[in-house]
Amino acid sequence: MHPPGGTEYFYFMKTKHLPERTIALWFDHHIAHFVIPSHDQWMIESVESDYERKEREPGQKDDVADFGRNRISNNEYGKHNRLRNELKDYYKSIEDRLVKAENILLFGPGTAKDELFNLLMENKSFDGKRISVESADKMTENQLIAFADNYFTAKA
Repeated sequence: MHPPGGTEYFYFMKTKHLPERTIALWFDHHIAHFVIPSHDQWMIESVESDYERKEREPGQKDDVADFGRNRISNNEYGKHNRLRNELKDYYKSIEDRLVKAENILLFGPGTAKDELFNLLMENKSFDGKRISVESADKMTENQLIAFADNYFTAKA
């Protein structure tokens, strides 16, 4: 288990020499696993987001908040803004870690990788960098490394 918003490092199997500025990133809206070649082995750095889908606003009952006689709101606007800001901060922290890389592989389930890809394409810091997007299910650390290793050695 990773600490909320924390970082954990793992070192795994040996790899062929890859360019130092190569990063693979498996992630969804809740956790990011950076798979980074380091000398002759892979390093995994994991970072959790603060994104929470079902957190209730203070004073909220069930899925609505009662504001008195005949006035009820489900706080959808406030929830949406809070979640959007949490994702924005999460994606910004990922962008900051990827900015020095030249070869980037984004992979994982769902839409998060595509959302991040679109943000990176809008950021001029990523002009001229090789960014690829691949679909992948949830993986163990060894599977993450094997996926990244196979992808980058096939491209070398």
